[in-house]
Amino acid sequence: MVMGRPTRDPEGKRKQVAVRFGPKELARLEELAAEAGDGTSVGRLIETRIASMLSADAKTFELLAALCAGIAEAEDVASSQQSDHTRAVWHENLMGWAAVAEMLARGPIEDARPESVVNDPEYRDAQREKAEIVWKKRQIIKGLSTYGISAAIEPTLDRKGRGGLFGATLRYIDLRGPERAMIEAIPDDARRSAAAELHNELVALDEAEARETSAAGDTAQIFRDVEEMGRSLYRAHNTEKRIAYIKELAAGASRLAALAKPV
Repeated sequence: MVMGRPTRDPEGKRKQVAVRFGPKELARLEELAAEAGDGTSVGRLIETRIASMLSADAKTFELLAALCAGIAEAEDVASSQQSDHTRAVWHENLMGWAAVAEMLARGPIEDARPESVVNDPEYRDAQREKAEIVWKKRQIIKGLSTYGISAAIEPTLDRKGRGGLFGATLRYIDLRGPERAMIEAIPDDARRSAAAELHNELVALDEAEARETSAAGDTAQIFRDVEEMGRSLYRAHNTEKRIAYIKELAAGASRLAALAKPV
């Protein structure tokens, strides 16, 4: 019985796919293939680059495209400062690299943020309530001014003073105390009573504003904590990779040192 050659898995066969490029794009591909310097053909370059991006979903691909455009823009910005009019290619020029690093931290990746505290319903409700409270406080302050009372929009004022063993110290001044004293000094009973009632409303609004500020701050902290968790996880992962790499280098150096010992 004559055994034939085993049938290859059809999925394992390499197939050609016709792709058309314009003159500009084709010239750029040929330039990139030549820059590789290892005999890479245009076809191989295209295959390698596409294969490296197959794991990217649509949103990731959009981000990659935006980052590529951002790199070119950052290089343009850095290039405008070059006295010799050379292009500040990011991997050849420190200023170009720094501009690209800033773009990577604050450019398209920031635009692609999936969640933001400013869009959170609870945070927005708290901020809206605060805005309404401040408006009401301004109306009361306007009313108090008719009684000769100058009231502050905030109940306390913090000032940085000098001196002390550790330099500047922080002091909190209660601005409502002097206001109450001015009200008590009003000679007319009816006017004094009316001004005191307005001031009590102002103090109540201070407390309501403080609650909304706390609620907004708590919500914002949740978002900060989630972000920091993601950043910390990656930093820890990256540290482990670096440690493993250093150990690998150390092991290689030990082997080389052993081989270099005279027999």
